[in-house]
Amino acid sequence: MSMDDVMVSLKTFERQLDTLTSTMQSSVNALEAEHNRVSALWRDSFSKEYQSRWSAFDKHMSAYLKRDAPKYKSYLALKIRQLSRYLGHG
Repeated sequence: MSMDDVMVSLKTFERQLDTLTSTMQSSVNALEAEHNRVSALWRDSFSKEYQSRWSAFDKHMSAYLKRDAPKYKSYLALKIRQLSRYLGHG
């Protein structure tokens, strides 16, 4: 694989990661809206277990979307810029 091929792969991965992150954000937003809609009404024995699972899920998804995803995006952008300079494109 040449460095030009690596550049194409990095750009493709960057677009795919953006799409994944955007899709995840939309899905989490929709799920969160539904969670908020029913959580006030749901008071049976399983609701406590569900709430515990929801809290763990929400914590991990929030960390990825607010902290990790932007870091990955910046890191990929940096590597693309560096490779672009190396290849004489910038």
